[in-house]
Amino acid sequence: MFATNTFIDMVQESKKYFVNNFVTDSKLKLELNSFVDEQTKFTKQAIKTGETVIDSYVKQMNTMSK
Repeated sequence: MFATNTFIDMVQESKKYFVNNFVTDSKLKLELNSFVDEQTKFTKQAIKTGETVIDSYVKQMNTMSK
């Protein structure tokens, strides 16, 4: 999970870097950075949910195989 979050943060910070350095309109810059922040929250939650589902599935399969 830690490595996944680090990778997500790296990609999202790259997007923000691009916006902060190439978008000149301050209102648009604010909106785009807000959008990137929401993407970050969504992506991290989606990964966390997927990991929870996989963990539950593996536990269930281990229980069934005994």
